[in-house]
Amino acid sequence: MYAAPRFPSSKKDIPMDILLTFAGIRDPFNPEAVQGSFTDGPVLTLLEEKQFQHIYIFTTPNTFINAQNLQQEIAARNHTNRIKIFNIDIPDPTDYEELYLHMYKRCQEIMTEHKGQKPKYYIATASGTPQMQTVWFLLSQSELVPSTLLKITPPQFLRPQQKAVSEIKLSLEKFPRISSPSQRDLEIETTYLRKEQLEAEREDLILQFSQYKMIGKSTQLEQVKDTIKAASQYDSAVLIQGATGTGKELVARAVHFNSMRKTEPFIVVNCAAIPETLVESELFGHEKGAFTGAIQQKKGKFELADKGTIFLDEVGDMPLSAQAKILRVLQDNEITRVGGTKTIKTDVRLIAATNRDLLSLISEDKLRNDLYYRLRVIDIKMPALRERREDISLLIEYFLGTHNHRYRQQKQVSREAMKRLFEYDWPGNIRELENAIERAFVLSKGNVIKETDLPIEISTGEAFGIKDKAKVKIPMAGLDFDSYLKGLEKGYYEEAIKIKNGNREAAARLLKIKPHTFRKRAKEKFDL
Repeated sequence: MYAAPRFPSSKKDIPMDILLTFAGIRDPFNPEAVQGSFTDGPVLTLLEEKQFQHIYIFTTPNTFINAQNLQQEIAARNHTNRIKIFNIDIPDPTDYEELYLHMYKRCQEIMTEHKGQKPKYYIATASGTPQMQTVWFLLSQSELVPSTLLKITPPQFLRPQQKAVSEIKLSLEKFPRISSPSQRDLEIETTYLRKEQLEAEREDLILQFSQYKMIGKSTQLEQVKDTIKAASQYDSAVLIQGATGTGKELVARAVHFNSMRKTEPFIVVNCAAIPETLVESELFGHEKGAFTGAIQQKKGKFELADKGTIFLDEVGDMPLSAQAKILRVLQDNEITRVGGTKTIKTDVRLIAATNRDLLSLISEDKLRNDLYYRLRVIDIKMPALRERREDISLLIEYFLGTHNHRYRQQKQVSREAMKRLFEYDWPGNIRELENAIERAFVLSKGNVIKETDLPIEISTGEAFGIKDKAKVKIPMAGLDFDSYLKGLEKGYYEEAIKIKNGNREAAARLLKIKPHTFRKRAKEKFDL
């Protein structure tokens, strides 16, 4: 669902000129140099002749860099700072149906945002593919987007005294009128298109995960792949354990999409993100009137996952009351909605994951012993990235290749930057590596990623936990290691909260911990 952009409101009695345009390969500048300098592209040429209060730049991934550069150049020339980029993330920028539905949806949101502000819309037709230009014509001529189309004439075709920018007179009789489809027809077409997309995505997932979609050749990873292959042949429960960022959900998807259930639903539930009072309703559904706010019947995640797989992430954060009901599902293959009396049969394969020590939770009476052993029929332990360093170069190559392909770049990692990436301990594991490569890709200038483009903790080699190893000292009398670690962890929680002036979500981000996990531990473990 798209979120409509919000700009400061203008006075309602002042007409507002709004430009809609794509960024093309000739934006912001024409790629050919004329007399030693680059000339303005179509959009900048337009802005030299006409001013707009708001500018909306549409783009697809292959011209996203052009759109960003265009946005920066417009702001630098003080045309306006009210510029918004809309990235239409579709694989084929020449697909008429996809373009039409996405562009129409975006335009509707823009018009809703400016309703009552006397907007006057202009569409620049010079940038973008011929298919994009055709869709602009259809939207304007059908009056789905009441607008004036603008033509930008290239310099080589300008006649003496002719202006580069002119209006396309659609009122001429030679242009046929186009009747716009009804809102209902558009919604139906959108639904059908979404259905086709979902079916295509499912086929892509099945194809991708048939090779487990796991990058690396280390012994540890090969063992994980072997376990996935075996687990995929049966319906036994699977428990995936490992630190944050090691790829637990990826393993769960690999098990599902290589099993006999691969064409059925794969439902993900983040147990730590659901408020305790709503856990049972989310998992098992509820009847109308079961509690305040239950205005209609709702199916739970287990019902939605029928014939497929349900993935319980962060299962260690699930309240005891819900644990008992999950145990019943595993034993009897049936559920009862909150507020209901009827039992509903379910056929669900259960996969769970956690980054916590479940045996410690059992000793603290926070996890049922019988549920633990029901979940742990097949146990998969995910190695930390520092334990499979031989895979780092392959992961870097994969992440960098993904960005190069998407943005039509040819960036490489320098020898010095690669050395830093190998030396780092990766406490955030693969997710941290992926984010570091994306950051370096975006910030690097030119086609070479340098060590200065990497996050500072990687480029300086002073990451937490790396340089302090040699300083570790254990008292001769020994120490209570669990209490020591708890005190150390609490200190970091307190300091992060202090630095962020009590904002716990910001404190969680500072420590690279999920906000819901941070809040839960701060309250229950440290009484903060």
